[in-house]
Amino acid sequence: MVRDAVNGFNFSSIVTIGSPLPVNALMSSTFTPPGGIDGGVTGGVEQNASNAAGRAPNFEKNSYRGPTQVRDVDFRIGRDFNLFSERYKLQLFIEAFNLFNHRIITSVNTSAYAYVAPGGAYTNPAGVASVCPAGPSPCLNPANSFLTPTATSNALVGARQLQISGKFFF
Repeated sequence: MVRDAVNGFNFSSIVTIGSPLPVNALMSSTFTPPGGIDGGVTGGVEQNASNAAGRAPNFEKNSYRGPTQVRDVDFRIGRDFNLFSERYKLQLFIEAFNLFNHRIITSVNTSAYAYVAPGGAYTNPAGVASVCPAGPSPCLNPANSFLTPTATSNALVGARQLQISGKFFF
């Protein structure tokens, strides 16, 4: 009797473990001084042919990693029931996606620095108003929000989901 109650179950799972994605340290805007070259200490290394997000100077491409690993467990329990005869069978399934409800970060803030022109005013990360010294060199103001999550799910990954389904064979 007990054997019949526990017989016919099947279990399966998918475990996904991935390292954090590489991130470029970008500037909030690019700047190449007149007569200057793209890149180097000017911070004018353009990303994807866009002048809106240049890579910060002295940082190699993909030199940072996002804040977390991808950890996802999907689990499935199934049970077969013979009905009337062996010809008719009912299968029931309970499935859990992202079983442990881990937050899966899909995007982070990549702005590491903001360009400040010589003599320009800015607020530093401590909240203190400052002025970039006058002269030939600009200032780079570090961003407090660098590497903070900006998106945590998409069509493929999200919060824990449960599903119950069945199949009838005849």
